[in-house]
Amino acid sequence: GQTSTSHEGMRLGVPVADVLDVLAHGKVGNTTKWANGDIRRIYKNDKCSVVVSIRDNKIIQTNPR
Repeated sequence: GQTSTSHEGMRLGVPVADVLDVLAHGKVGNTTKWANGDIRRIYKNDKCSVVVSIRDNKIIQTNPR
């Protein structure tokens, strides 16, 4: 996310505690293999969704729900 409060043209951020919770307890969504060999997986719960690069072991994106 880009901001902790609502601003026009910017999406809300996701608190770190919510990211940790979805990674530990969330539902595993789609897994996609990219042309460059990266594998990305989505984790979801009622608060947020998180995209993780399995190959690089990095968080790619977080979105509030």
